[in-house]
Amino acid sequence: MIDTKCVLFTSDKKDFFTLRKELSYQITNSFPFINAYGASVSSCEISKLQSNKLIRAIASHTTVKTCSFHQEVYFPHQNPELDAYYDKKNFGQGTTVAVIDTGIRPHVDFFMPKNRVIFKDFVNGIKSPYDDNGHGTAVASIIASNGLTTKKEFQGIVPRANIIALKAISNNGEGGAFKILEAMQWIYLNRKKHNIKVVCMSFGAEPITDGVDPLSEGASALWKSGVVVVTSAGNSGEKSGTITSPGISRDVITVGGACKNEKGEIGPCDFSSRGRLEKSTKPDIIAHARNIATLQKNGCIPQSGTSMAAPIVASACCLMLQKNPRLSPNRVKELLLKNAKALPYPKNEVGQGMLSLDFIDEI
Repeated sequence: MIDTKCVLFTSDKKDFFTLRKELSYQITNSFPFINAYGASVSSCEISKLQSNKLIRAIASHTTVKTCSFHQEVYFPHQNPELDAYYDKKNFGQGTTVAVIDTGIRPHVDFFMPKNRVIFKDFVNGIKSPYDDNGHGTAVASIIASNGLTTKKEFQGIVPRANIIALKAISNNGEGGAFKILEAMQWIYLNRKKHNIKVVCMSFGAEPITDGVDPLSEGASALWKSGVVVVTSAGNSGEKSGTITSPGISRDVITVGGACKNEKGEIGPCDFSSRGRLEKSTKPDIIAHARNIATLQKNGCIPQSGTSMAAPIVASACCLMLQKNPRLSPNRVKELLLKNAKALPYPKNEVGQGMLSLDFIDEI
């Protein structure tokens, strides 16, 4: 009989520890930050677990995928909403961003003149930084590349920020929910030690709509602990209701993709996932997502996707928190959405509009 991976949720800490004793032989992972376990059980055992009074909910084990794709033509990307703050020496120093992704390459722009990276590998357990896919390096470079190797021709938005690179996605750009939850839990346990204020998640999974969604639960737990969670909306547009998990969480900042049309006007990218028409609460905001310059093994490579939009917004959050470290996640989100540039499109496509930081001096 084939075993099935699933996530078992309990109502509280007491039930959580009691369940561990009862099902120790089946439990494979422990996620105390959301009162849940990862388990491998047979189909007949699942029916028994559903009647267990200690278990609040059972969710299936989902697979996440990165939300980007390469471009054939390179168009240098600029961030006009953010560039003005470079002149004010607002480089993100003192802020730390956790990036759950495919890892990070030991690129000079992150490690010189001083090392700004902490690396943790949940896939292969390797201690030295590496990225066998490239997606995580791309995301991190949008945030915090210091431009040393390109004489600042390509530079991240907050080039002095610290990066915590958590590898939870494998070399094929996919990862299981257990690994993502392990990375989330690591952030939860180490957020104060490393002063983690922002986490960027440029991936998505098919959301669980008929029960508890594990990735959304994890993202919400981080948010409530004081960490600003920024996620990509997904690249499953243009149909309604295509936002991926954990972007479906009401707590997090879900970022859709912005592109220019033939008239040079900003609007939603055709690939950017949409929220449900009847519940147009997602995405929350959009940011540039086409032909974004990123660091790769062979130089500066353009990529597109909501994976590229999310780190732009995560960087904006760093700028806000550098300006006022006391801002709560709810306040950061409120200010971003309140000051977004309104666009003539449905809210389920663009949320509150295009990212803008014209208000940052008023924080």
